[in-house]
Amino acid sequence: MADLQERAKVSPTAARPWPICGLVLALLLAGSVATCQDKDKEKSEKAPRTLLDLAKLSEEGQDVTKPAEALKEKYKELKGVMAGYKSRARKGIGTGPESPEDGIETKIIALSKQAPTAATLKKEKADLIRVGHVNLAVAEMARHYKPKKAREGKTRKDWLKHCDDLKQGADDLIKAAKANDARAVQRGAAALQATCNRCHEDFRD
Repeated sequence: MADLQERAKVSPTAARPWPICGLVLALLLAGSVATCQDKDKEKSEKAPRTLLDLAKLSEEGQDVTKPAEALKEKYKELKGVMAGYKSRARKGIGTGPESPEDGIETKIIALSKQAPTAATLKKEKADLIRVGHVNLAVAEMARHYKPKKAREGKTRKDWLKHCDDLKQGADDLIKAAKANDARAVQRGAAALQATCNRCHEDFRD
């Protein structure tokens, strides 16, 4: 009888600790889920949607290997990626002041033929660095495509070598622009142009 009376004195809260524990656990889980959702949303917002977005990630110092692979879902064919080299008027990325000849490919060809003056390099420094990162982005994306037409004897190994060469040329151009080295800028642009020419000779759509 005494035992029953002692049990009756126990508070309802003490007698039923599990509902409260369950509530705390539920709140903790809800907070965890919300945090994960926020992180997923943040990642989604930062995920590159265009070649230029990928280039900007590269410019920020991020590894664009995985984002490049994911972005392939948008660009079903490599020619969609390569269109970024065209002028703005032709739906390309463009570089420098807007004009009919503001395409990145046109700029690379011009730089490969003649080094910029010190004044021009200072003025176009940021644009040239961006051009380098666009090429880095293209190099990473190109790895995920299979060339449609290859010269006899050319294999995927050759294709990937061209991607590596494009990346190296882009890196050289970026470093040269940052160092305000006009001659090195010309060499970097020439290396990019030479790589493009060799690739088109070996693998032409």
